Amino acid sequence: MPGVDHDDSTFRRFDGRLMLDILYQETDPRYLQGEPDTYWIQYGGGDSEDWCRKLAGRCPLLHMKDYKVTPEEAPAFAARMKELGKPFDYKFYPGTGHAFMNFTGTRYNEEQARIAWADVTAFAKGLANKK
Repeated sequence: MPGVDHDDSTFRRFDGRLMLDILYQETDPRYLQGEPDTYWIQYGGGDSEDWCRKLAGRCPLLHMKDYKVTPEEAPAFAARMKELGKPFDYKFYPGTGHAFMNFTGTRYNEEQARIAWADVTAFAKGLANKK
């Protein structure tokens, strides 16, 4: 089933309505799921928790990024996700920033990228084993 991984452009207004609202209000949840992206929601002026509530029932994934969820804030965020009945795990990679796994970029951190890739692989294998 397709999902939407959006950016901040979906927080622009068209005829007074947010483009992201239009997208979800005018599509059938059976055919389009959500994947709220915490970075772009916050960058676009929204609230991630509000969007998770708005998309209840069609939000199988939450795309977490490093915008405003800090290591200090993560435990409270995880507790809130638990209250909402959403499985949640988080990892932080010391000494890294956005795009640290991009080996062609200037922010590449080989040591932490290897650890992160192992984490991602283990997560994906866990999903495959649940089927």
